[in-house]
Amino acid sequence: MVLTKQEMEQRIVELQQGDLDLRKELDAYYDQALAYIKSHLEAFYLHYAEEDGLSISQVTQNISQWDKRQWKEAIDELDVSGWLPESKQRAEILGNTAGLNLGNLISAIAGLGIIAWLDKSIQRTQSKAKQIAVDERRFLRSNTLATKRTDKNKQVLPALSSNIWLEGDRVLDEVRGQLFRAYQTGKGLDELRAFLTQQVKANPVSNIADRMYQTQSKIDRLIRSESAKMIDELDTETYIKNKIKWVDWITEPGACKICVGIQLGNPYRVEDAPKLVVDSHPNCRCAKVPSKGPQDSLTTKDKAFIAGVVAGAESNIGKSDEKDTAKTSKEIGEEDTKEYEEILSVLGKEMTPKSLEKFQVMKYNDFEKYKELRDRFIWKQAKFPTQKSFNGHFKKHAKEFEEELTKEQYQEMAADLLSQPVSESILGYETEFRRVRYDKKNNMFVLGDNNKKTITTLLRPIEGSKYYETDWQREFGDN
Repeated sequence: MVLTKQEMEQRIVELQQGDLDLRKELDAYYDQALAYIKSHLEAFYLHYAEEDGLSISQVTQNISQWDKRQWKEAIDELDVSGWLPESKQRAEILGNTAGLNLGNLISAIAGLGIIAWLDKSIQRTQSKAKQIAVDERRFLRSNTLATKRTDKNKQVLPALSSNIWLEGDRVLDEVRGQLFRAYQTGKGLDELRAFLTQQVKANPVSNIADRMYQTQSKIDRLIRSESAKMIDELDTETYIKNKIKWVDWITEPGACKICVGIQLGNPYRVEDAPKLVVDSHPNCRCAKVPSKGPQDSLTTKDKAFIAGVVAGAESNIGKSDEKDTAKTSKEIGEEDTKEYEEILSVLGKEMTPKSLEKFQVMKYNDFEKYKELRDRFIWKQAKFPTQKSFNGHFKKHAKEFEEELTKEQYQEMAADLLSQPVSESILGYETEFRRVRYDKKNNMFVLGDNNKKTITTLLRPIEGSKYYETDWQREFGDN
């Protein structure tokens, strides 16, 4: 038979290596952008800043001849001749605002660094998508599958560019806001340098370098996901042209439970087979290979495709009788309904997808959001490990709260804060053993056991946010 499972598995390994190589290139663009922003912003700080950094009065003053020279040097440092039209348009907008005052000028220079980084990333991912399409056609032809020139690579490029710019524009706006907040809080030169240095597991919304790297990861995920969909469409069209009727789902090394579950449903009719990313998850590098078709009556309808099947499916891989591990669409639908109703009862309508259908779309197409929902569901029900622990922490910390708390309210507040995702107002991190959240507005610090999913303590520290910062430094700092 043309195109064997072993040949497709080797192709998957090649694609994964290509993903790693591209990520290294994108990381280099990120490093260049960060170095550019840091060097130019430091020049302004060294020229203007006092001990407490740049003041509001300084950043609102008119720009000087020295400032204009800095702007020209910043532009000259970038090779904008090969920029995309979208990049030039955004740079022009920054240029129009740069002359308003010193603060806008500094923000505009930082914005130029971000645009240069995004432009390089977009152009590289576009060329990578084209090359992947060419390589895939060559791979199919080498395995005696006829291919005809298609425009699939052209379809993926606009989606990549628009999605990257969508995220990039958010970063541009957020960095501008972060810089003005830095002026308001009086960040000195050392603090500015820390502000522009990537920190392990730091809160992304409070650090320019980490916020940019978060976007970098999304760009990487976009190219992997979009190119995987493109390859899948090209393979499917080729199989149909070659009158192949059945395919098997082949998992990538280290495949997740979602994809393992899809594999258990093999084989599939070509036109009905699960689609990569759409029916699996972002970053999926699994593939489909021609199959001999069903070998027994169970592999047509009864082994229904559902991404994210059977709990513990991995432990059953390799067993001779797949009847016990495969579930029908009806059974999985009933499980989804039960799970949705349980989550709804705990989290309420505001924090839960509005319908069962939307919940299933999340569960099977967006693993990260589904995991966040499950984490929130689990932590929302967290309790102290023992009554003795509960009594001790309540007695010690209840007096820190202005309102008269009952023990039940204390435990509910702790569980609710532990269930919150990290955001601008909720700081936090996780390790193998600890889950930490700090509510900036209400000055509440909560600690949970990440293994047992239990509450360790809830308190209102006298030191405020410094308490969280000290805790974070103790966990991740160099000392």
